[in-house]
Amino acid sequence: FYAGQSGSQAIIETIFGWNNPSGRLPYTVNDLSSELPNFTDYHLTSKTGRTYRYLSYSTTVQHHFGDGLSYSDFNYTNLKPASKVSISPCDSLNVTATVINEGPVAGDEVVQHYIANPLVDGLIVPQVNLMGFRRIHLDVGKSQDVTFCMCPYSMSTVDNKGIRHIYPGTYAYTVGGHQAAGYISMHDVIENYFEVNGAVTPLQSCKNNQITCSC
Repeated sequence: FYAGQSGSQAIIETIFGWNNPSGRLPYTVNDLSSELPNFTDYHLTSKTGRTYRYLSYSTTVQHHFGDGLSYSDFNYTNLKPASKVSISPCDSLNVTATVINEGPVAGDEVVQHYIANPLVDGLIVPQVNLMGFRRIHLDVGKSQDVTFCMCPYSMSTVDNKGIRHIYPGTYAYTVGGHQAAGYISMHDVIENYFEVNGAVTPLQSCKNNQITCSC
C-alpha cells in the first residue's frame, strides 16, 4: 500500500478523529496468498477466481472489494420496491433506499448498488456486479433517499460468443455501504429480489440498451 507524500498526514488526522474516513477498497484483499491464482494465470474463473465478481465462496477474505470504515454509523432502510416485482426483459427498474446517519459525527457515505444475475446452464455468471455507487454527506441524525436505475444492461449476461442477453429468472440486488458478502452489521446492507419473465432476449433488441439509462 502506497499512501503517497501526504499519507502520513492523512493517517494522523484519521487516527485523532480530525478526519472522518469514507474511502472504499477498489480490490479484494485475500487472507492467504496461497489461495490466489498463479501469477501467470489471468483467467478470471480459474482456481479460486479473480476479482470480487468471480471469487470462490471457499476463499477466505480479509477485506472485501467496496469495504471501508467510518466514525459515523449509517443505517439503511425503506428499500423500494418493498416487495418482489416482476418485469419484462427490456424493462428498467428504479431502486430507492433511505440512508440515515445514526453516528456521533457528520460524514460521507459511499452508497453501493450490486446485482446478482440468475445462473444459466453452460455460462459463467458473475456472483455479483457493482452497478452503481453514490457518495453522499449526512449530518448527525439526517437522512437522504438514494435512487439507482437498473437498466436492461445491468440485468444482461454475456454468453459464450460474447453477446449480452437478458435471461428469465430471479435476480437479487442490494443497496448498502459495501457488498452483502462483507456484512459488518445487519442494518448497513438491505436486499431484495425481482423476477424477469419471458424469453431469453438479446440486449441489442432493447431500445434502452446502454450501460447508463433513465428509468
